[in-house]
Amino acid sequence: MSKVAIVQNRIHKGGRLQVILAIVEVLNSFGITPDLLTFHSQISESEIRSHYGKKITCDVREIFVNPRIPYEWNILLFNTLLSLYKREYELFINSSNSSLFLPKDIPLISYIHYPRKDRVLSGMKSINFPDGKMKSWFDIEDLSRILVRPFYYLERLNRPQETLIANSRFTRRKTLQHYPLSRQEVRVIYPPVRLAQGTSVSASGKEEKSVVTLGRFSAVKRQLEQIQVASELEDFTFYLVGFVKPGSGYYQRCQALINEDNIGNVHLVPNAAYDEMAAILRKARFFLHSNRNEPFGITTVQAIAHGCIPVVHDSGGQKEIVPNPELRYSDVEEAVEIFKRLSQQDNRELQELLNPLEQNSAQYSEEQFRDNMREVLTAQIRRL
Repeated sequence: MSKVAIVQNRIHKGGRLQVILAIVEVLNSFGITPDLLTFHSQISESEIRSHYGKKITCDVREIFVNPRIPYEWNILLFNTLLSLYKREYELFINSSNSSLFLPKDIPLISYIHYPRKDRVLSGMKSINFPDGKMKSWFDIEDLSRILVRPFYYLERLNRPQETLIANSRFTRRKTLQHYPLSRQEVRVIYPPVRLAQGTSVSASGKEEKSVVTLGRFSAVKRQLEQIQVASELEDFTFYLVGFVKPGSGYYQRCQALINEDNIGNVHLVPNAAYDEMAAILRKARFFLHSNRNEPFGITTVQAIAHGCIPVVHDSGGQKEIVPNPELRYSDVEEAVEIFKRLSQQDNRELQELLNPLEQNSAQYSEEQFRDNMREVLTAQIRRL
């Protein structure tokens, strides 16, 4: 097998890119230099090295144009156009969360971060805001999802040459809700996380009442809620680390809230390189993750690996990473109370909380991901 394409309609920084780069590493170990087939990419080789510390070999191939159409139709157009390129490749590795309209006569490995079908068919405007608004016919983005529903109702995911992988048990459960598949047909391979070497909660340089958050600045990641939590914990220091998407006003909204309410214990850290992010993780004693229905949560594993006690929302794949109910919250008030309680515990008690979380995190390592993907790719190569 020499020609492989990893296909995703748009490629940008985030968890999906981390998975793509790890798959590229595995393919490189087979002597394969894959193409990253996409409409539009926001990454470069230097950015990969700076933000992810990766030295890999791949070719970014932008096809067609980057059409200015609603995202749901962007995915389907991209999948349809891939039929024009299938003869150039022996295998597609799909990272777009939808197999709809992908060619059926080429071997396919689909890594599902969260089934697109669930987002489309859900009546909620966003699964990340379960208590928020419902879809409306008068919203362009909502309307695009409503109009695309008939195609997803008919989709069955019954391609004989497709291997399905879910990024968590939560994602597998959501996938099985929509497709007539068995658990055995959807394998769980957790995303790769670079794990530190067993940092303790009392390691040198740790600030006693410090909290770090990781994630692109976005309404979905709820940095505004994190600032709200920080405002109730004036003796804590919060570091909000994340990518800032060009043209997005959410980061400015976060800065404005800090300025307007004179919140002096929050530090925004935009577009941090990997080394800067790791240094902040080593300094912080606690970690906060606020996304609802997060399919997995790479950043929580990273925080645990750097000796941070995680406090996460009680939903989605976070329950697999943080099985302790006492470290999961439902609202701002509960998060504040958890941090107050944790701050009263000594190092021994905190370390007893961290130890089983670290042991659980071993299954999320980069090495484990590479081993699992190498097994999948080896089986695929044998079938070709």
